[in-house]
Amino acid sequence: MMDELQVFVEFALRGLLIGALYSLMALGLSLIFGVMRVINVAHGEFLMIGGYVAYFAWAWTQLSPLATLLISVPALFALGVALERFLVERVVGKPELASLMLTFGISITLWNLAHALFSPDPRSVPYLYEPLELLGIYISKASLMIFAASLGLAALLVLFLKGTRWGKAIRAVAQNPEVAQACGIDTRRVRMLAFGLGAGLAGAAGTFVPIQFSLFPGVGHEFILKAFAVVVLGGLGSLGGAFTSGLLLGVVESLITFYANAHVAYLTFYATIVGVLLLRPAGLFGTGLVEED
Repeated sequence: MMDELQVFVEFALRGLLIGALYSLMALGLSLIFGVMRVINVAHGEFLMIGGYVAYFAWAWTQLSPLATLLISVPALFALGVALERFLVERVVGKPELASLMLTFGISITLWNLAHALFSPDPRSVPYLYEPLELLGIYISKASLMIFAASLGLAALLVLFLKGTRWGKAIRAVAQNPEVAQACGIDTRRVRMLAFGLGAGLAGAAGTFVPIQFSLFPGVGHEFILKAFAVVVLGGLGSLGGAFTSGLLLGVVESLITFYANAHVAYLTFYATIVGVLLLRPAGLFGTGLVEED
């Protein structure tokens, strides 16, 4: 009985650590939707590009994979700002199908560009792969590092949104863009900033992909469905809901993979989207960007 309980705790803990990566990606997706009401299908490709930026930064300079965040996050922030300025801004305020089709086109373009530049060969970064034993439970050191970094980045995002002038402007635009504009807030710049931050968060998540998984041009397709499931479960536009739901789904995925198989676990993400949309369209945690003080 104790052995079964230990195995259950071990896989639940593994899922919690992996779920932090899902949460980090979902934060960016939720931020973009909460501010702009844009469905960003290309978010998975932002993760993929962030992974390649971090991988080549590590391969060329031998920087610590964690330090490559200082390169991948700004690079993806700049890419997000440029895409929002010249493409995405054109569909803001239009029917959501317009943003869906535009970002789908961006996704396909980036995916094929990555195939041409990097080849489909998988890449990985050997970093902290030794297991750590805690009370008889073996946990990857890399997973612990990713979990801690994800928590730190999420905390920085919340501090930025609640404690800075631009963060408060983002919250105001998310709540009511017309009133925010009437109060003198440059809503266009706020949308650019929000989209850039969302892309930067995806880049941060992508930085950890070659450490924990394999990096290849189609890796974003595997993560985008999970990110959408996390966002739907947590509530569209809710950052707290996105982070909590990412951890929850990570635990569920890990346990189902152990007790059943990976295919059933993957099906869980589809069932989550359908079930939550049918039973509670606003998600488990509502739709506010962040909780009010």
